[in-house]
Parts: sequence; C-alpha cells; structure tokens
Amino acid sequence: MVKDKDNKNQGRKQGNRAKKKNRERVAEEPKSRVPQIGPNTPYGLCSERLTAFGGLLALVKFLDLIEFESLFAKHYVSPGRKTKLGGYRMVLGLLMLLFIGFQRIGHFGYIRGDTMLCGILKVAILPAASTFWRYLQSLTIIQSASILRLMAALRKKVWQLCDFQPKQVSLRVTSSQLL
Repeated sequence: MVKDKDNKNQGRKQGNRAKKKNRERVAEEPKSRVPQIGPNTPYGLCSERLTAFGGLLALVKFLDLIEFESLFAKHYVSPGRKTKLGGYRMVLGLLMLLFIGFQRIGHFGYIRGDTMLCGILKVAILPAASTFWRYLQSLTIIQSASILRLMAALRKKVWQLCDFQPKQVSLRVTSSQLL
C-alpha cells in the first residue's frame, strides 16, 4: 500500500510538471501566429448579405421597452438641418453603428444595404456616410444639452423599470474643450 501511494504522488508530480511545461511553451510562442490584417491581406467583393449582428434585435427590443422614441421626441431639439431620415433615425443610425462595433462614420459604407439595419431604420438603403457627417456638423450646444436631458430621462426610465431608487447619484461629465 505504501508503494501505491508513492506511485500516485509521483504520477501527480509528473503531471504537474507536464502542465507547467505546456504553460511555459504557450507563453513562449510568438504572438505573430495571430492573423494580422495588413496591406497584403487578400480581399474581394461578394454578393452575400451580411449576417445578423449579434444583439442588434435585442437592442431594438430594449429601445422599445424604454420607449426611446417617445423620450427622444420629448427631449431632443433637432438642429436646423433637416434630413429625410429625421433626427431620431439619424441618431439611431449612429447608435446602431456604435453598437455593431464600428468606430468611424465611414464604416456606414460597409453596411449600407444590410437588410436588418435598413429595416430597423425603415429605409431601402442607408444614406451615404457624408450625410451623417453633415448632420453631426450641424449639431450645436443646444443639441448637446438636449442629449444630456435625454440621457437623464433614459436613466430615470431604466431605474423605474428595474425598481431601483438611488439615494444619491454622482455623474462626472468632462469636456476636453470648454465653450
């Protein structure tokens, strides 16, 4: 019996050594094995539609639940620039772009004809990226203040739905450029 315990302990030690060596080997592997996208990466065009963006429909359901459109209409002051989409769908388009994971307005070119996004925004095809740029450039301090009011109303609505009543809330809003 004593011999069996020693054999078991020795087997465990060897197993632990093997795991440790494996961890060291993985740590030593060069990071260059991760595929990198560069100027020589092959690319091409395809006729396929984009796949459904994960969570996009859930986001739309959430926006319906918190009555985002009615809160937007109540608190947002549209700029002087009028668009065919209107202020709500322009801002919703920008929110969708961020939610999908794109960080630049120019990325609208990649998803312009996506049926899911076009269906959410109720258009046949998304406007050009320059349309969104012009809309953003037309925003002033008035829209900034109205977006802050909208954010406060959205927080209040979500807290009501979650039955959350904070005693004190501290928000720190900073700006790199003061007007």
